[in-house]
Amino acid sequence: MGGFPVFSFRKHTVKTPALLVLFTAGLATAGPKDFDRLTFHAAPKSLATDATTEDWPRFLGPRHDLHSRETKLLKSWPASGPKVVWEVN
Repeated sequence: MGGFPVFSFRKHTVKTPALLVLFTAGLATAGPKDFDRLTFHAAPKSLATDATTEDWPRFLGPRHDLHSRETKLLKSWPASGPKVVWEVN
């Protein structure tokens, strides 16, 4: 019979967990040294007690519409731009 080769689940069930273990081990070794280029210009501040926030867990936002329900945000920026809080060099 010609056609596509048969996919062997048995062959891949060993490779996939092994790759996941290696990938996880690589993530576990990441540490503060990976953030050497990060510079903080000010300490984080607490939000206002009446501020409304929401999680933005994925691209385009929680409802996939690019809109946020957060309140107490600036309606216009200062001419000099927002104050720099952190940057990556």
